[in-house]
Amino acid sequence: MAVVKRQAAPAPIKRTVDTVIRKPAESFGAFALPTAVSKPKTTFADLTWLLYGEKGIGKTSVAARFPAALLVPFEPGSKFLTIARLPVVTRREEFLHVLKQLSAAEHEYRTAVIDPGNKAYEVCMEFVCRREGVTHPNDRKDFGKTWGQVSKEFQGAHAMLSAADVSMVILAHAKTIDLETFSGQVFSRIVPVMSGSTEEYYAGIVDMIGYYHYHDRQRYLQIRGDDFVMAKCRPEQHFLTTGGEPVVRIPMGKSSTDAFKNIMTAFENRQKDTYAELGGAAQSTGNDDSPLTRKGYKMHKTKKD
Repeated sequence: MAVVKRQAAPAPIKRTVDTVIRKPAESFGAFALPTAVSKPKTTFADLTWLLYGEKGIGKTSVAARFPAALLVPFEPGSKFLTIARLPVVTRREEFLHVLKQLSAAEHEYRTAVIDPGNKAYEVCMEFVCRREGVTHPNDRKDFGKTWGQVSKEFQGAHAMLSAADVSMVILAHAKTIDLETFSGQVFSRIVPVMSGSTEEYYAGIVDMIGYYHYHDRQRYLQIRGDDFVMAKCRPEQHFLTTGGEPVVRIPMGKSSTDAFKNIMTAFENRQKDTYAELGGAAQSTGNDDSPLTRKGYKMHKTKKD
């Protein structure tokens, strides 16, 4: 009877980091573990804004005062402002061309003013529909795939702007919506005129959301949100009163010069009052990053803009 020799089992492979990650660690460059905590940016020019409010209140005029501002308009208007401006952007290809120029090594601009933000989204949607041969993303019953392509184009464009080391001021009109609690109570809330996905994206990436409005014939910029107004202030070391309290509203004066001067006063922690209450108005206390999806509320209906 023949004897069958058993072969020895192969030695187990000793797995190391190099066998699991085949590329050498140095090829990952910036992904090396940090050796120190990062320091927050401290200059006003580094802040990104979503500035919304009533029509004609002066949003674009204030944005024109931001450092080295360039107006990127997506609708006609603002013809009488002193600001560097581009022609009205109507196609995604034109927007992409602007972004490529801003990504160039040398130019003088520090702030891109997108006016208005919801139209920038519509330009990206029109491009995707034109490319895919449809009139609207809903025309394709593809479980949201076409809508996903729209979001990819829109977010990719803003990622290019961020990579260009250019700050953003996104402008929008204001509208009032009704929200209903699960107990059936309905109350109104002021938000930007934007689609849900556009608002959610901007609310997530910007540092500041300011609601520009009138109260008793005076103009204010609310920068901290509450149940009734969408607003946001991310910098923890700025926008404090001289006593160290969080600034809720900034008085905006009678001109764009006054308005920007007062914004800088608040940024530098030199404003004396929080303006948390205006003649019995509800007090604003905290930040609000996701206003329309907060626990306990559901969308009820939208009022006329």
